[in-house]
Amino acid sequence: MLTNKFKLSFLALLLMSSSYSYADFFSNSTNKDLSINQSGSVLSDNVFYQIGGGSAVMTPPSRKRPHELALGLGWKANLMCGNFDIQTTVKNQLNGITDGFKDLMGNVIQSATGAVASMPAMIIQRANPQLYDILTNGVLQGRLDFADAKTSCEELANKAADYMADAGWGMMAKQQNFQEIASTEQDAVRAKQKSDKEDGKRGINWVGGEKRGGEGQKLIDVIGDVVAAGHNILNGKPALNASAVSNSECSGAMCQTFPKPTDIRDFTRRVIGDKGIKTCNTCGEQKATAGSGLSPVIEEEHIKVLKDLQDVLNTPEPTAEQLQAVSSPMIPVTRGLIEALKEDPEAKVLAHRLASEVALSKVLNKALLARRAILAGMREPNVAVNDKAQTELEKALVMLDREIEQVRMEMELQRSLTNNTALMVINKRVRDQQDTLNSNAGDKQHNFEGKQEELNNNNEGDFYISPDEPIYLDIPDGSVGTGVYNGINTGGSSKNSGGAGALSKYESSDAYADGRATVYRTADGKFVRREGGSLAWRNNNPGNIKMGDFAKSMGAIGVGPGGFAIFPDEATGERAIHALLKTDSYNNLSIAKAMERYAPPKENDTELYIRQITKATGLDRNTSMSSLSDEQRAQFVKAIRKHEGWITGKEVPTN
Repeated sequence: MLTNKFKLSFLALLLMSSSYSYADFFSNSTNKDLSINQSGSVLSDNVFYQIGGGSAVMTPPSRKRPHELALGLGWKANLMCGNFDIQTTVKNQLNGITDGFKDLMGNVIQSATGAVASMPAMIIQRANPQLYDILTNGVLQGRLDFADAKTSCEELANKAADYMADAGWGMMAKQQNFQEIASTEQDAVRAKQKSDKEDGKRGINWVGGEKRGGEGQKLIDVIGDVVAAGHNILNGKPALNASAVSNSECSGAMCQTFPKPTDIRDFTRRVIGDKGIKTCNTCGEQKATAGSGLSPVIEEEHIKVLKDLQDVLNTPEPTAEQLQAVSSPMIPVTRGLIEALKEDPEAKVLAHRLASEVALSKVLNKALLARRAILAGMREPNVAVNDKAQTELEKALVMLDREIEQVRMEMELQRSLTNNTALMVINKRVRDQQDTLNSNAGDKQHNFEGKQEELNNNNEGDFYISPDEPIYLDIPDGSVGTGVYNGINTGGSSKNSGGAGALSKYESSDAYADGRATVYRTADGKFVRREGGSLAWRNNNPGNIKMGDFAKSMGAIGVGPGGFAIFPDEATGERAIHALLKTDSYNNLSIAKAMERYAPPKENDTELYIRQITKATGLDRNTSMSSLSDEQRAQFVKAIRKHEGWITGKEVPTN
């Protein structure tokens, strides 16, 4: 069996070999539920600082999701030159409303207004050729001024498209529309007039050839549309496909992480935002949504992984699906890791850290997949020829890279901070304790460098985690920081942390729980601390019998971790198993019913327990307990001991 120190080092190295992460160390000092009050456990603090802090998840700056903002009520990004009216221009020229012709012959035109309104041009020409020439010149000048003004407007619009972010989309729509009109209209003037009248209302050719951005059309969601198209392209689907990729068709990380295009669209929209673009001023409101970054997503994923990890740690035989739920592509969690974590006295600290790193790894994997989808979507034919779209998507990639870089920077910052004074102080105390222990120990039994023994699984056949006290990870609700050690430890003793409520009357200062360790007072009045190993060994309780009147009557001396009885020695604990099975509560039941009472299904894999008992004893599950001989009962107790597990850890003096 590996010593507890080796097992702990293995866990710490495994966690540290994965991505170092960042924590909101002082996020909420009033968060009582998430603080862990250790009672002088140097090992716990040492591990905490070695792994870089209690959480890899930074508390997000805000848990609110940004609202969609509408633009365009007073802002016209698409300049409209087609609204100019030549009739109004000439009329205003002749009537002196505008400058130009008025400056040349204002008085003459003013007196001729009535004639223009009532006399046909032919009559004017015959009756007064000079007036007709003047009017003709005025109309001509009005046309020239109109053409000049419209040309200036179009030049201004083209220039504005270079400076205003979204103006180019309207110009692009007009150009595409003019090309379509010119393909069927041979009259260039009429084609130009029709193009000016429609003025970008026909939208542009977007992903999959769909018309978007125009009047009565959907807005152009640049990032969302392209990332969804990239998802489809990478999965061999049409660009506009909206259905999920089936299990039979899924052959990569993209479809496993984001089964539907809308999944990756929603993720990307939440992280870096998006905006809906229109191509004309009457095409509806232009909208934009700000991204909230990766931090809120990481926090939510952390809480989810914590819940799944707590279930796995309290499941006797975790399934492949359960292990997959607490793993990421970059940090796989194996059954061996769960077994080592469950047996570790610092399981709570390490579990929080592991969960936060798995969550961080999962979210970063999603961000990288979103980046890959954007790159693939940029090669969609209609997007690839759109310079404006390419510019917007390049900006989106920069924003996504910036979010990933922000996480990396915070990880490195936290690692540099937690590896300084705090870790040095803890390591110095560990070295001092080790020097004292080595100098006082008469043999190598208590040496911190205890020998490495073969780790032997205590069950035959299938993998099985020894039953232990439940491990609760203090899962937050998302309204406060998600890391352990968010509160500041006030120190002091936490004796009998395994006892609560009705168990308080059985508590003792001679034997008590200290976290997941058990502390005993020896005959000479000194205290020793049992760490690592199995719960049965730490409590001298080979049957893992709960503390109560029965255990007290059988010689139990205190309440251990999880409310289990602490016996003074192994032999006393084994006698308690024999005595318990002879009580009326068990003696009148069948083997199967007795084990359902001894190891309830809600807390144990009772069926596996029964199979191991019947295999070891050779008895049928329906055999009455009262019919067992002394030899059969001894085999029965031996099978219980084997199932509960007896793995020796280390015993360390505490004073």
